Amino acid sequence: MISFLLLPILLLGYESGMSAKELNGIRDVQIRSDRIVTLWLGRESIHDIEKLKETDNYLIVSSDDSNYRKGIRPVSVSCFAKASYSPRGDWQQPPKIDDYSSIEQLRNRPIPQWWQDAKFGIYIHWGVYSVPSFADRDYAEWYKEHKQRTGMSREFHNRVYGEEFDYLDFAEMIKAEFFDADDWAELFSQAGAKYVVLTAKHMEGFTLWPNAQASEMYGRPWNSVETGPRRDIVAELSESVKNKGMEMGLYYVMYEALNPLYLQDPEKFINQYSIPQFKELYSTYTPSIVWVDGSWQHTTSEYRSYELLQWLMKTMPDTTNLVYNNRWGKDDYEIGHATTEYTYMLDPSSLTRPWEECRGIGASFGFNRNERFEDYNTAQELILILADVVSHGGNLLLNIGPTCDGRIPIFMRERLLEIGKWLEINGEAIYGTTRHTVPTQWSKGKRIDINPALLDDPITDGIAERMYILENFDISRLTINPLPGQAVKEIMFTRKNNTVYAITPLFPRKELVVRHIKPSRNTKVTLLGTGRELKWKYRKGKMRITVPADLVLDISFQHAYVFRITEAQ
Repeated sequence: MISFLLLPILLLGYESGMSAKELNGIRDVQIRSDRIVTLWLGRESIHDIEKLKETDNYLIVSSDDSNYRKGIRPVSVSCFAKASYSPRGDWQQPPKIDDYSSIEQLRNRPIPQWWQDAKFGIYIHWGVYSVPSFADRDYAEWYKEHKQRTGMSREFHNRVYGEEFDYLDFAEMIKAEFFDADDWAELFSQAGAKYVVLTAKHMEGFTLWPNAQASEMYGRPWNSVETGPRRDIVAELSESVKNKGMEMGLYYVMYEALNPLYLQDPEKFINQYSIPQFKELYSTYTPSIVWVDGSWQHTTSEYRSYELLQWLMKTMPDTTNLVYNNRWGKDDYEIGHATTEYTYMLDPSSLTRPWEECRGIGASFGFNRNERFEDYNTAQELILILADVVSHGGNLLLNIGPTCDGRIPIFMRERLLEIGKWLEINGEAIYGTTRHTVPTQWSKGKRIDINPALLDDPITDGIAERMYILENFDISRLTINPLPGQAVKEIMFTRKNNTVYAITPLFPRKELVVRHIKPSRNTKVTLLGTGRELKWKYRKGKMRITVPADLVLDISFQHAYVFRITEAQ
């Protein structure tokens, strides 16, 4: 096996004519595009690589060397392979890839089925902003921007750190001494998540991978390998997440509000900084999900979004299963899956294509030390949000905000584990399901009216809107704790083929009356977690399911209860 530390010698020898047979330790060669190949260093030796041809650009990374976990970067050299070597030893021509040359092809590309079936993912906001971790009932990850204005964040910063304290100085303080990628991945797996999306770079510009551009731009170390953790967070977490059988996604924001180059020349920033950085991130780590942000600031033309999407479709190793969202520019939200942010409940019936609700456990994505106990959703509320989102055909991307030392707060861990316990019993009503003909059965009463005057408040930058939604569309008020005379969601429906799942926030007394379902003679009803078949009757458009008093003894408290109804419409 070739030591990773001898890699520069290996590269020098190869470029100067070293025989390909002398390159021990190369385990696999993977085509990335017509100009990029990846060689993975491993324990085995492969000598049959004479067909590697010299030209431009391939990347070498180590997949099992300890240095990979310490943040050793891929190294660019001058080699190229027109064919791909497989572990079986046979040479294969690169697969034909649709070039997606038109906007319509990109817009009409089907969302991969694995993502539509996954339903539940974990979002992670972690960066320099996790050091001050402060906001006034707002997004703590925007601390750098908030402290520039008058208000609580600026007052907090001046009082705690001093007026002269530069935000950039926080970078050395995100030590991540408790960060354990395997522990995080294990927790996410136990929570029942099928994919993970990490903020590789947020608005502050700090990258969680070793990006030289960021440090050059800010004139000091400004990535997680050169300062702070001194670790390649993206590489470590990607490996751990994949090892647990989940899909990995990376978040990248297309602009930086306070970046000096962006403030001077946005076009130059996008072309000379953002796009090269984007390409380095996604070609190096090849995630299954590309989650971009910043669409409100520029058009797709200004971001050159269609070019980037075409580049992705030519470059990523598995474009069939590649997922990307719709935040590529303020003029076109029809590419990729739709994304809502604390807002799906306003008009979920309008979400007709694959979509995803992203939100925190509280009111912030980044960890906010200023949040109150009542700002955080309980495990039951999060489970009901998950069921509600899925009943309307969406996915839930639930965010956790780690502390600057790399810990996932205990109450967040507890919430995730409770969701996982519920999914162990009731997951069949979530994973791989589709919308029923009617997603929700409402009780009698008055439904909450939307106040449009509070839903677009330019003065408060959306704070009033978000607080209005959190307070008035609280899932608890919509289900288990309504105001007097207010209608509630009695049942949330999902389905798989001819099986309908009725998810009830409360355990029914004596019977469950179900509208919006038409059973057949062969219909059987079971409460998940008990295995007991329940009796039912159907008259005048209502299905009445008998719930014996002793049934509760067969089932522990579950936060929500799922009745499986087979052979029904």
